[in-house]
Formats: sequence, structure tokens, C-alpha cells
Amino acid sequence: MIEETGVSPEIGKLLYIQQYREENGREYLELFYHITNVDDYETIDLASTTHGEIEVAEYGFVDPSKTVVLPEFLQSVDIAKDIESAHVQEFNYL
Repeated sequence: MIEETGVSPEIGKLLYIQQYREENGREYLELFYHITNVDDYETIDLASTTHGEIEVAEYGFVDPSKTVVLPEFLQSVDIAKDIESAHVQEFNYL
């Protein structure tokens, strides 16, 4: 995130764990954290990054319940509620 945006994320609590296997048999584990300095991402100067202009065509905030995003489970969870929750949700597709 730093290379593409120039912003260092402030990492909050762990929200989600996703484990899955691809068709080739490789297994993956993804961890999703709450980024607490979201306002720092409102105005990003891609020209001041190491290679943001080359790799980033568009950036912005979207509502995952109204926009197709990956991984799919993000389209059906209540992220704001989960930030307040005391537990971590697991999504296991093995």
C-alpha cells in the first residue's frame, strides 16, 4: 500500500481470516485488518509515490454491498459492525 499510495497504514484490529485453495492445489491464508487512518487515503498524490502512477489506474472508497469486490465475502459482511465486534470471523474454503 505504501508503494502505490505513499500512505503508511495504521493497523487496527484483525477483522477477518480467509483460507482457500486454488485449482492448482496451493493454499492461501489472508488476514484483513481495520486501517484506522482512513482519512489519509482521501487525497493521494500518485506522482509522489515510487510507482503509483504506473500501477494504479483508479482509486477510491466503495460500498462492498453495492460494488463487486474480491474476496466475495466482503460483499455480505457488515464491516462497520465487525469493527466494533470483539471477535474475528473466519472464512474457510478448503
